Amino acid sequence: MRASGILLPIFSLPSEGGIGNFSSEARKFIDFLADAGQTCWQILPLGPEGKGDSPYQPVSCFSGNICYIDPMQLQDEGLLTEEEILQYQKISVQSEKADYSDVRTVVKPLLEKAYFRFKNQPQENQVDFQAFCDENAFWLDDYALFTMISEEFPGLSWREWPDPLRYRDPEALSEQTKNNLEQLVMIKWIQYEFLKQWTALREYAHSRGIRIIGDMPIYTAMDGADSWAYTEIFQYDEELNAASVSGCPPDAFAENGQLWRNPLYRWHSGRKAVYDWWLHRIRHQFKLYDIVRLDHFRGFQAYYSIPAESDSAKNGHWEKGPGLGFFNYLRQHDCPQNFIAEDLGFLTEDVHQLIDDSGFPGMKVLQFAFDFDYKNQYLPEHYEKNCVVYTGTHDNDTTRGWFEGLDVWQRGFIANYINDWFRKEFPGEINTENSNAAIMNHNIAHYLIQTAMASRADTCIIPLQDWLNLDSSARINTPSTVGGNWDWRLDRDSFQAALDNGLASKIREMSERYGRTGNENDVEIGEKGENR
Repeated sequence: MRASGILLPIFSLPSEGGIGNFSSEARKFIDFLADAGQTCWQILPLGPEGKGDSPYQPVSCFSGNICYIDPMQLQDEGLLTEEEILQYQKISVQSEKADYSDVRTVVKPLLEKAYFRFKNQPQENQVDFQAFCDENAFWLDDYALFTMISEEFPGLSWREWPDPLRYRDPEALSEQTKNNLEQLVMIKWIQYEFLKQWTALREYAHSRGIRIIGDMPIYTAMDGADSWAYTEIFQYDEELNAASVSGCPPDAFAENGQLWRNPLYRWHSGRKAVYDWWLHRIRHQFKLYDIVRLDHFRGFQAYYSIPAESDSAKNGHWEKGPGLGFFNYLRQHDCPQNFIAEDLGFLTEDVHQLIDDSGFPGMKVLQFAFDFDYKNQYLPEHYEKNCVVYTGTHDNDTTRGWFEGLDVWQRGFIANYINDWFRKEFPGEINTENSNAAIMNHNIAHYLIQTAMASRADTCIIPLQDWLNLDSSARINTPSTVGGNWDWRLDRDSFQAALDNGLASKIREMSERYGRTGNENDVEIGEKGENR
């Protein structure tokens, strides 16, 4: 079944309080998706932001970002007063940028107040919370301990904690638990509230025929809860220091490569522990999302290992990953595998083979297509049906910004290609006088969206910025840079103006023209290979 959807992170929603969250604005956006005939909403990871506010440097691979919790819903539950949330509402309601620090500073005390009111409710009101704690104990207990100890030693890596805590001495952890029981329960309750609000929002999406595509980073933060709690699955020495770290070599996103500095997994020497941890992790992801985009999929075939002391990603080398055996292990344990493989970057034949053997759809990005090589895999004439096409991703510039940065002769090549491709695939589809000039001088985003929609790819995902024809100021992330990323927010007034001008109808019209609207139950993205 052909499908289409829109990419927009939660933090980019125009909610009150300085950042997008699980508020009524999120439901309004879901309504817009349904009105526009879409069946998918792709968001970025929901976990707590890491270094540089990046959701791809998760402090925890299981917990949710408390900035996304909507205080208004806590007021509706009688856990906060109207006066108490006034401060939250004053955090620049119309702010152009997401401000994680300011939001966290205001939200955390509010959540603490709400918790103490919750704990004083009748016992029958707390049954679901206890069930949540029992069901998620695998990660929740360690996460709560990590969060609590981190607050005790602010600004320090867990490798700088006193040795009994660094090395997880059982007596030391037991003592921490006994002396801080209230705080630990509160941390768990905040995660309970996160999951409750998100689950309600996801169910609302389902009621409108929308499925959620979520991203899962392949790595976890070096100074995160998982890298402290599960040391046996990472490539550490006896002092729990990493000899090598993650990254990727030079590619289309970064000419000098990217140095991510995440700890690497013991895919081979610690296989059972690593596989079991991943099994828990993926099962948890499918509590959050309907479809999971596996970030940096090529790392499952081979991962890039960089000496920890390096200041450049150029000094790395490739190490063999777990390959198809890992996904077979997931299947043997009845783990969902409704995946999209993020197969961008440096790819070798064995990576292509893993994608083929897994049966997962890969990604096609139109902004990568126009390098004057007619064998380029991102040109739509080379697509197989089992793929997901994007004009650009969260790591790309907006289509308008990208096009404006090209030389005139590059723009001309793109215009010629689009025009020629449509004449071949859809005679008469672009049939205006001086159509090349129209493509070059008008809304290039429209033509690239049209190309993606018309392609044979089963699924088409378009960043909302491209539907709005926004320039580079709406870019979400520039790889290999720190600062100024992950903070773009949708301007409420501009979006409302677009809605008033019939944006939903325009999206629906194009989606219907290319057969991309339908019942959500028919949309099969990322199913197992045998179901293709």
